[in-house]
Amino acid sequence: NLVFYNFNDNLSEEQHNSLIKGISFLENSTEISSLKGITILIRKTERINSNSQQPFYGNNYEDSKVINIYPRALKNEGYREIPEISGLEATVVHEFSHPIYTKMEQKLRQEWSNFGWETATEEEQKNENIWAIKPKESNKCITKYAQFAPDEDFCESIVGLYAKSLKLNSEKKIFLESKIFNEIENLSLAQITKKEKIELPKLPENIKYHKKEVSKVSIIKK
Repeated sequence: NLVFYNFNDNLSEEQHNSLIKGISFLENSTEISSLKGITILIRKTERINSNSQQPFYGNNYEDSKVINIYPRALKNEGYREIPEISGLEATVVHEFSHPIYTKMEQKLRQEWSNFGWETATEEEQKNENIWAIKPKESNKCITKYAQFAPDEDFCESIVGLYAKSLKLNSEKKIFLESKIFNEIENLSLAQITKKEKIELPKLPENIKYHKKEVSKVSIIKK
């Protein structure tokens, strides 16, 4: 049972369907338990991503089981270098993939890092403003954003798998299909139920709510 709170304008039917399809796809993951109890907050205000210096599509707070979706994801445009998929669908798949990566066994993370990642020197981290691990073969990353870190590469690659993008590296595709997903198949839409009265979930102190009317939607897989 998944719940999201909409602080923005009402979603269109197409956007509702995109949201549900993305979540249903990830229910085939071998780490499905990591997706339980997550709350989605659809935000009204943009935020800037410090990595890309562009507005966020979304972000997540893994400890509090909260995923934020920002206005950029709701625009009627394709997603980064994977234009065949909408920003909303891609954002849902990407952000829900982060908990999957976090829960992965260390040996699987190491195997993923072998797909074109290497340790950066202290000088590189300082002078080039990169993380402790850097892309050795950036051409294996499906988007520019995937080049920031192995976990972002993982999440963007799952978006590519979902979109059936021909840009997805073949080695990564085989890894995801054989070790992360039990079975990739076309999924029917989930049942949606709407409720009038809501109670906002508890969040970390550094996350604040704006007082306004919001809508709550529970998504229940048939």
